[in-house]
Amino acid sequence: MVSLYRLTKRATFVHFCYPSGVYDRRVPPVLQALNSETATTTDLGVNFPDTDPLLLTRFVDSANIGEIEFTAEMFGVGEILRGLRTWRKQGSRRANVAAARHA
Repeated sequence: MVSLYRLTKRATFVHFCYPSGVYDRRVPPVLQALNSETATTTDLGVNFPDTDPLLLTRFVDSANIGEIEFTAEMFGVGEILRGLRTWRKQGSRRANVAAARHA
């Protein structure tokens, strides 16, 4: 934050985007002390009312994103599918561990 102050001569940032999406859990308290209201990561996801406003996720679209995928992200379907994919992978890992134990 000190280097940002040197560059901008601003002591506070109401809305902040983490440079290159790089952050860790020590940063939000610093932003809060600077009276920042929101900060955006490059983490993919949907924000809900209980999402920490200093760790907002986002969907970064590009020319490679089709209309259906973009619409799915805007309605939260992408988030649901990612959750199901993670759940399925975890289930497969558990099944593999159980099978290895019985082998």
